[in-house]
Amino acid sequence: MIDFKELIELFILRTLPSIKSEKEIPNINFIFDNNSIELFNYVMKHPFRKKDVWTEDITSKDLEITKEINNMNPNSNTIIIDDGVSFFDYLVSIVNEHLKLFKEYEYTLMIRSTTMSLLTRIWLRMDDNDFNDVISFLRKELDFYKDRTLDKYRTETYISSYEGIDSYAECNINESWDETTRSMNFRLESNGESHTISRVLYDIRSENGIKVCYIYGVQNNLFNITNKRIERKLYKLNKGIDNPKVHPNQLYSLILFLEILKKEGITTIKVPKNQTLSYGYHKILSNNEKSNFKAKWPVKKVRKIYSSDDEDSINKRHEYELDKEWFKHIVGKEDTIERLKTDKLFELLRRLCLYDPSFEFVGISPNNDEILVYKLRK
Repeated sequence: MIDFKELIELFILRTLPSIKSEKEIPNINFIFDNNSIELFNYVMKHPFRKKDVWTEDITSKDLEITKEINNMNPNSNTIIIDDGVSFFDYLVSIVNEHLKLFKEYEYTLMIRSTTMSLLTRIWLRMDDNDFNDVISFLRKELDFYKDRTLDKYRTETYISSYEGIDSYAECNINESWDETTRSMNFRLESNGESHTISRVLYDIRSENGIKVCYIYGVQNNLFNITNKRIERKLYKLNKGIDNPKVHPNQLYSLILFLEILKKEGITTIKVPKNQTLSYGYHKILSNNEKSNFKAKWPVKKVRKIYSSDDEDSINKRHEYELDKEWFKHIVGKEDTIERLKTDKLFELLRRLCLYDPSFEFVGISPNNDEILVYKLRK
């Protein structure tokens, strides 16, 4: 688990400089009040200590740098922190819930590197209104991490059948750069053959005593299993629809996900209209991946591994092909990704309303005009 003072030291020494450099995510202005600055001074004078572990301490120079960058850049989004203790308390709880969740799913993580990754990337999940109330945003993210409603699907579970096709769902936990803490993956099976369809990125929390599901996206997996015979049967979902604008692989994922929500008695679904930093993040990611790929795989090296069939060259070719798939998935795709997370997602939801009359759009959230609200009748 991460300690309160340890996290503050990492935030000052690692997170702020990383965000300001825009190496991973777009710049953010963090504006701390005087009480927060006093908190930093206290941690500097009473640093984190752990037996047999060396950790870097905050210095007066670090605090001066923090104060210097504690100024507004008019071209960047701004987070104002007027309660530093609550701000860092929530971040500590979120990081520790993240570590706890990954442990439950039997993943091994390095505590400090995981903390730095999460402190840098969690802001990618914010919408425009979240920037106006960072504590509410952090409270929501903590609720998402704590909710275990669909974790029972961490082992692949049968859902239903359609046209002789059996469907199975499996809940996965997501990395810090993903839009949500969890995603639901789906696999279809018929006559011993498999076909994978899109995954649903979701989170769940209780609001006023009612479980609410947030859907942030419906995305293809990087590596899919495609079976044309099974896929052709899914096109029957478009029967009676003129010029359908969504692929049945995506539609069927949402249909199955709604079945799961119905079983759990969840009838309120919220869909954020955007995540403010998403486009800028994917542009940075694209540029980084392009540079890294060219540095790792110069033309001469690629020619060499394809000119020999020794074991090392074969292994290198496999590695190259995997990297190339990731390259095609990321580089120059920021516009496509943004469209998939907004316009294409809304088209998919409209198509789902036509397919399933029990799923209906009811309006904009009264608490956040960046969120669409849907109801699912039982």
